[in-house]
Amino acid sequence: MPKGGVSPDADLRSDICSDISALIDRYSDMVYHLCIINMKHQYDAEDAYQDVFLKLHLKLNNKDDTDPFENEEHIKAWLIRVTINQCKTMKNTASRRNDVQLDENFISSASDPYHAGIADYILELPDKYHQVIYLFYYEQYSTNEIADMLSRSDGAIRTALTRARKLIKKILERRSKDET
Repeated sequence: MPKGGVSPDADLRSDICSDISALIDRYSDMVYHLCIINMKHQYDAEDAYQDVFLKLHLKLNNKDDTDPFENEEHIKAWLIRVTINQCKTMKNTASRRNDVQLDENFISSASDPYHAGIADYILELPDKYHQVIYLFYYEQYSTNEIADMLSRSDGAIRTALTRARKLIKKILERRSKDET
């Protein structure tokens, strides 16, 4: 044991805990928004959120993998991929309910009124467009980067964006008619 009475393993554990805390602080909003978009239920989204950061903790504590991430962008891409996969897994579980309305927390947690309004429209879109729209407009990834993350072709991502924009336009037109 070193002179200070703290073992090297204790120092390492302390570093990992502070790393996890910093990563949670940095990426919690992004992961939570992806969970809400995919799960649509606050409690399911919170479960997925916790599972994602638990997986991050386990990955960082893996003694076989001394440096699991190349850089900050690698961490972010890994978190997005794991979040999407975790939500898919949870949605495919038979015990998940389908009868609750879309969660309003995604809308209320948007950082400004513009994004809150857009979030409202995104939640009206079919599920297959949520991830693409979120990653493109909120996280500002290119279509190539999104295609890599979602294991789809660049053309499929561009098509999904085009279709989602058309649907949002229809939603806007419908709402403006309803207001008059």
